[in-house]
Amino acid sequence: MKKYEECQDDELIRRLRDGDGSVMDYLMEKYKDLVRRKARLMYLPGADQEDLIQEGMIGLFKAVQDYDPKEGASFSSFAGLCVSRQMYTAIKASQRKKHLPLNSYVSIYASASDNPEENGLSIVDTIEAGKESNPELMILGEEYTNAFEEELKEKHGGLPHGGFVLRSGATGGNKHLLEFSLKLDSNPEFTASVLTAYARAVVKLSKEGVSGAKTVFDIPLKYLSDKEYGDIIAHLL
Repeated sequence: MKKYEECQDDELIRRLRDGDGSVMDYLMEKYKDLVRRKARLMYLPGADQEDLIQEGMIGLFKAVQDYDPKEGASFSSFAGLCVSRQMYTAIKASQRKKHLPLNSYVSIYASASDNPEENGLSIVDTIEAGKESNPELMILGEEYTNAFEEELKEKHGGLPHGGFVLRSGATGGNKHLLEFSLKLDSNPEFTASVLTAYARAVVKLSKEGVSGAKTVFDIPLKYLSDKEYGDIIAHLL
């Protein structure tokens, strides 16, 4: 692999297209750290970090396959975009699966028979009752519930949330890519803080005689802070 270290990415891509298959392994290894850095900024529900890294490596592979130097962007920028898109697609697909039970539910009042012509018992009529009256089962059930709640708090409390937005554009003949990312230790706490900030903005707008429906784009950022405008400028600038 040392023979590739002094080559530019464009030259490596050219060699790959000319049949030098080992270039693919070199590029995948070279940009593996890029994949890991991006994976640390995201969270894939129901999976671990390695699953997200694997998705990123798929995006990197696609970048090597699809990169066209004639487009003007460097390979590193193009690879970063492909990796982020692949991870984002995986995250969106995972979020859609969360709603699958709601989209495929069966009413307990539906017929228990597969034959639509039969007017037999409904599903709720076939559910066995009376177990909740057993004191032993009630105690065991309560103990199980308490243990489950403790495990939930210990292992799953404060699950990280976040996301990112990619925007690309051009000025003159130059292409640009902007990436905004957000990583949260506690989504509920962050949500509460956002609600509080916008409630604060409503109060400030009301004092100025401003009312009516507004979007987040209509609210000046200075109204979201509890600091004076001069303090905000001094702190941020």
